Amino acid sequence: LFRHELGLGIVGGRLYQAEAQGAESARIAIRILRGEPISSFPPRIIAPEGPRYDWRELQRWGIGEDRLPVGSVIDFRQATVWQRYRWWIIGTLSVGLLQVGLIVQLTIDLLRRRRMERALRESEARFRTVADSAPVLIWMSDVDRRCTFVNKPWLDFTGRAAAQEMGNGWIEGVHPDDVDRRLKAYVEAFDARQPFVLQYRLRRHDGEYRWVSDDGLPRYDAQGTFAGYVGSCSDITERLRAEDKFRQVFEAAPNAMIMVDGDGRIVLVNGQVEKVFGYAREDLIGVPIERLIPERFRGRHPELRQSFASAPTARAMAAGRNIVGRRKDGTEVPLEVGLSSINTVDGLFVVASMIDITSRRTAEAEAQGLRQELAHVSRVTTMGELTAAIVHEISQPLTAILTNAQAGLRVVGSDMREQAELADILRDIVADDQRAGQVMRNLRSLFTKGEADRLPLSLNALINDVMSVVSTDAQMRDVTVALDLAPHLHRVAGDRVQLQQVLLNLVVNAFDAMVDVAERPRTVTLRTRTVGRDQVQVDVADTGPGIAAHALGSLFEPFVTTKRGGMGMGLSVTRSIVRAHQGRIWAENSPEGGALFHIVLPALPGEEPG
Repeated sequence: LFRHELGLGIVGGRLYQAEAQGAESARIAIRILRGEPISSFPPRIIAPEGPRYDWRELQRWGIGEDRLPVGSVIDFRQATVWQRYRWWIIGTLSVGLLQVGLIVQLTIDLLRRRRMERALRESEARFRTVADSAPVLIWMSDVDRRCTFVNKPWLDFTGRAAAQEMGNGWIEGVHPDDVDRRLKAYVEAFDARQPFVLQYRLRRHDGEYRWVSDDGLPRYDAQGTFAGYVGSCSDITERLRAEDKFRQVFEAAPNAMIMVDGDGRIVLVNGQVEKVFGYAREDLIGVPIERLIPERFRGRHPELRQSFASAPTARAMAAGRNIVGRRKDGTEVPLEVGLSSINTVDGLFVVASMIDITSRRTAEAEAQGLRQELAHVSRVTTMGELTAAIVHEISQPLTAILTNAQAGLRVVGSDMREQAELADILRDIVADDQRAGQVMRNLRSLFTKGEADRLPLSLNALINDVMSVVSTDAQMRDVTVALDLAPHLHRVAGDRVQLQQVLLNLVVNAFDAMVDVAERPRTVTLRTRTVGRDQVQVDVADTGPGIAAHALGSLFEPFVTTKRGGMGMGLSVTRSIVRAHQGRIWAENSPEGGALFHIVLPALPGEEPG
């Protein structure tokens, strides 16, 4: 069977291709026509093609495709609806699915938009609730600079309806003198998209213009697009009035007053500052406070400012030290400075109150000179009272010198050649001369008038020096002097002559207090000891009648005395000297009888007792 017969009623099978056989026959005929002998063509069998069947005949005869040989080809198969209209079906389904997708997306977008609108309405409602409950006046503007919202406090403040404030209506409430300035600053900030803070007067519902502070910020939507401005206004009228009162008090202060901000820059000065430092106030506003400090101190001042800011309590600046400021001409002025802090909404401010103490320093120098003159007079007076003892004290070594000199002459004039005896006589002369010289030096130091000189001193040594002066007077008065000196005592910083005068005054007063004592021994005790870690104490006690109760409170006052014929200046000078050495002195009656004077002086820091 040939392939071309498929479809003419045969079922099918392995079919021959008539076209292939015809083509082969034509090739052989051409070769014969060319003269090739037939014997040169061996017989050739053209194999049939693979099994091929007619689908219609298979259906007709009920032959299933599973019974056909493997690899069979079925022709004339009737196409199904899917095979015939597949692309139409795919196109139709695609369009339908696309429409469904669009409908679903539109539905989702619609639901989302409704949710966003609902959320926006809720957000706007919450914003209005928050804005209306805020204690400040809130406003909003759009990209055209026109007002689009004001909160309820704004309406309550101005007494106007919201519609009246929209657009540019709010300008009607601004004070006429402030409109141009306010609008100019607003437009400049708006165009630059910069925050701004403005102060202007806004009319209240009762017609009074109140000062407000208006803080504005640019606002942007979720996409970062500029959407306008939002701002808030606070009534600062009372604050400005308080600041004005503060400025008036600040200006009227008798001291030089300077206010400094947290960055150390001057924000306010009064007229006294101009007098003290020589600057005009406009030259100081905004400059660092270090301009008024001498250059040698400027390096550490920022650190000191930070230290005060960390614990801002009112206190004197650098108490106990000399403080100087720098004038415009470069000269220095001594100052007394007090610091205090002010906490405001703008941060911490420090107020420095300064007093020019040039006149005080001059007066103190004059007073110091007078005190030195008075101390000198007191020493001379005291030494005058010791004249007899001094004469006796000096006459003793002079008499001994004379006796030894005469003995030496006799030895030299004799025939004796006792060199050892002569050497002893000469040594006695030298010793007596040294003794007289020491007495004279101690007296000369007490009579000398000069400037105070602070040096490290041993109180025990000072007491021994004073004893060399008063020992003869003690013998003449039948007074026993007992010394109870601590072996390891800190030294003090002081003037030798002045501290000797203090001890001399107390010892001589003790001698005088026991003039009428006959029933018990006359004894003066000097005692030294260490108090705590940084103080040294000297006690002077006598066995006299003690101090009258009514005199204890005024004992150290000038012209107060308990001695017959006394001037009343000795103890006053003594107290002045002790105070000048940062010490203190007081008196009391001893339980055993007699007067007891105590002196406490600061010990030299960082020094081991010796």
